Amino acid sequence: MKKKEIVIVVLLIVFGFVYNAIRKGTIKFIDDFPEFLSEGLLISEQYKAFPQKEMVFPAPHKIILDNPAGEIVVDKSMDGQVHLQASFRVYYLDREDVEKISRHARIHVENENGELNVSVDYVSAFPYKRLRTYFHVMIPEAVMLSVRNQLGNTIVRQCGTDLFLKQKNGNLFLKDIPSSVRIEIRRGNMDLKNITGSVDIEASQGDILLENAASLHVKGRHGNYRLKKIKSGVTIEHAYGDIILDGAGQAEIFGRHSKVVVRNIENGLNLSNAFQTVFIENIKGRVYLTSRSSKMDVRHVQAKSMVIENSFADIAITDCAGETLNVLLKNGNLDFIGEKIADRINIESQQANLNLFLGGLTDPTFNIKTIHGRIYNHSSIALDIFQEKDENFANRSGQKPEIIINNNYGDIYLK
Repeated sequence: MKKKEIVIVVLLIVFGFVYNAIRKGTIKFIDDFPEFLSEGLLISEQYKAFPQKEMVFPAPHKIILDNPAGEIVVDKSMDGQVHLQASFRVYYLDREDVEKISRHARIHVENENGELNVSVDYVSAFPYKRLRTYFHVMIPEAVMLSVRNQLGNTIVRQCGTDLFLKQKNGNLFLKDIPSSVRIEIRRGNMDLKNITGSVDIEASQGDILLENAASLHVKGRHGNYRLKKIKSGVTIEHAYGDIILDGAGQAEIFGRHSKVVVRNIENGLNLSNAFQTVFIENIKGRVYLTSRSSKMDVRHVQAKSMVIENSFADIAITDCAGETLNVLLKNGNLDFIGEKIADRINIESQQANLNLFLGGLTDPTFNIKTIHGRIYNHSSIALDIFQEKDENFANRSGQKPEIIINNNYGDIYLK
């Protein structure tokens, strides 16, 4: 083999590994890498601080804060006015140009038509390796607030209405916010607690910790989400990471490569996932679950109707109550332990073994058929089982629930 052909083969192999890693989420797409990978690194830990004179303004209708690099802290004002305290930090290896950098930076303020704009100006390209700006702003509770932070952390406590935050390359902390919140965040983690209104988040490459909000909508990827005590609806679109939701009015979750755990939902769950496990527990209302290559564990559901679809992975159902249960399964096994489905259990499956623990039922109706499989009755309920060529049947006339099973290429065990 010629050298050129060897190089082509090696490149094809490398491309295959990279493509497979991207599909699995171990390598992120190129636009996920930090824009400030080099600029965001300070040249030194040594710095000199240049505090700016405090500025005070009467309460505006709206405040806009824009910081290219540094930290923003917003707290509730006690006197109904806006207090702005700012400080520059110039980082250095030697002190020769520290004063020059500080003189070229300034806080820019515009206060017109009830809107207060605060930003940072620099005479040339912003020196990300050398300069950080720290804002501490105190505002009245009922003022609209918009914050943009390009490189650094943002903290907002006990204030801000119609709050909008655009965050990059830093973490976000919100606590006791008396309104709705909209967030766009990239390459940063979030810690949110006690949000009076709705929360709308668009996120990538960061974790979310949220407790106590009116409602929630999240669209994100590459992060782990821990969500707790959402009063009404939750909608999550997610890829690559873990989702734990504990407590909500109702929930819709659409995942891909997302390990999902959902508990304590009061009024229905719609969940779709692929390539990671699904665990749900203590769910009420209508339930619809669909997945591919995701092992599903369903426990303690009280649903008027429940539909579960899965392929290329197993399903386990334990202690579920309701009127109807519909299971559609391909290339996986089913374990069902329960006796509280009142009206109908309907199972359509292929390439599956079914283990049904139905010992507590007193007088059910059975209509079972399996092709290229056998029916084994180890329960206390007498069944008429017979075979025709490669088809096996089991029937029983009785009362509710009606159990209808159609299976291809798999055995059925009744226990």
